[in-house]
Amino acid sequence: MNIAIVTGVSRGLGHSVARYLLESNIHVIGIARSEVKDLQGIAEDNNVTFISYQADLSELQNTEKLLPDIIEGLTSEQISHLY
Repeated sequence: MNIAIVTGVSRGLGHSVARYLLESNIHVIGIARSEVKDLQGIAEDNNVTFISYQADLSELQNTEKLLPDIIEGLTSEQISHLY
């Protein structure tokens, strides 16, 4: 399974990158300060998953809290490529 972790997925470049990856059949773990709604539908249309985390990564403590959650959800058997 190809998985990408993309930050800033609520708008702008991060949103565009996440959308492109989902449309390219790559599973996406998205991180943004605000809620993201439309990418879930794009993932479903392309038979991939979009997992969204809401966090402000400019605060180091938020990053330290978030990383274990992301890692916990992944197993090495699932991953063929991690971007």
